[in-house]
Amino acid sequence: MAIFIQGLVAHIERFWLIGVDSLKTTTADVDMVYYGQKPATKLDKLPSSLSYCGVPSISLPLGNTLISPIFLTMLQAIKFFTPLGHRWLRLTLMGLLVASAIAIAPTLTAHETATAVAQSRGSHPFAGHSIVYVQTGDRWREAFIAGISGRVSQGQAAWTYTVNYLDAAGGGEANIPSGRLATIETAQAQGLTANVYDLSAAAGIEQMLTAHNAARQAVDVADLTWSADLAAYAQEWAEQIIQAGGSLRHRPAADRAQYSVGENLSSSQSSAAGGAMQHPSRVVAAWVAEQADYDYASNSCASGKICGHYTQIVWRETTAVGCGVARNDDATREVWVCNYSPAGNYIGERPY
Repeated sequence: MAIFIQGLVAHIERFWLIGVDSLKTTTADVDMVYYGQKPATKLDKLPSSLSYCGVPSISLPLGNTLISPIFLTMLQAIKFFTPLGHRWLRLTLMGLLVASAIAIAPTLTAHETATAVAQSRGSHPFAGHSIVYVQTGDRWREAFIAGISGRVSQGQAAWTYTVNYLDAAGGGEANIPSGRLATIETAQAQGLTANVYDLSAAAGIEQMLTAHNAARQAVDVADLTWSADLAAYAQEWAEQIIQAGGSLRHRPAADRAQYSVGENLSSSQSSAAGGAMQHPSRVVAAWVAEQADYDYASNSCASGKICGHYTQIVWRETTAVGCGVARNDDATREVWVCNYSPAGNYIGERPY
């Protein structure tokens, strides 16, 4: 141990010649050293003994623990006494520094924010998957990954996640281990969810129809049928909106009036790749939620509120619906369009 400490002190003495400023680095820089990746420029000069002597955690106080101020203060003291020739005092301080680091190192863990993860690790078990399914008891809930953290022990990373639940119950949860999460693809393949995220197959169409018709059945209105022609019409407009940047706008009224077509629009945006994706049930649920702002007695929406999406869905004379969805390349922006025939929402008429 004495030889080890002497060697480490010698390394620190040589390291000190670099200057204390080289220690002032970011959490991400320190994590890159800890993960064994190529460190940032200022950390290229770190003594290799700090990693290969079995105490890699010694590097952690430099960036992301409460010990950093103490560490830097001691080094500043060493710097002060160096030009005065007090080598014995300088070596004593170095010895205390090394002893403290060795004593504390076993208890230290590396902690990363989502930004540090992206910079230093580049990936985690659910990298590229913003929408996931989380096991809560005996069911799996759709959720958005809102935060990521990692703890490293003996070179092994253990990841935990913070999520916002996207179902009707809402809420959120933190510190979820990766074993409780599943990607959309895994959840679908293993039958953990029936949700689909497009209308390319019968399952998506069925979910869209079911969501519409549940709202209509609640007010004793006949079910809608699916129209492939309306779906193609809606898909064309959804793609035009995405290609133009994603800002919602209705198809010109003159075009819709030609075919007596009503139209509901929905969009979502996210800063995370894949984060804008919605399934048909969630899209329709947002429109149907406007029911709370519709007053049947006065046949009007509450002041400052919108309820026309809901009234179109339950319009008695409407018999068919067709929908389309378009996304940009990384699914950070999404647009849904549903067209209805015959159109509803005539002024002065009640929906049912």
